[in-house]
Amino acid sequence: MRDTDPRASRPHAPVHPVRRRVPLRTGGVTTLEIALHPTGSVLQAGNSLELALMAPAMAPEPVGQWGFMPLPMSIQTLHVSPAHPSRILLPVAELHGK
Repeated sequence: MRDTDPRASRPHAPVHPVRRRVPLRTGGVTTLEIALHPTGSVLQAGNSLELALMAPAMAPEPVGQWGFMPLPMSIQTLHVSPAHPSRILLPVAELHGK
């Protein structure tokens, strides 16, 4: 899911065509572009924002009628450094009626 469609993607909304499976390398650093879906939240000046990154505990393919196949335990590391910068792009919307 790391490939993006540059023509369909926007800076705040990457589009992943998911044409092929690309496994992550154990111990490697991989750039991921993840869209944050809009919410109705309004942040005032001085507010803070928290971002929690989690991997699913179950595989997306159902096993049997209602069960899901458990995934093996894994550790994800978020790299934040000059060599591996991280960023969050948040849109600014005008508030009407204020």
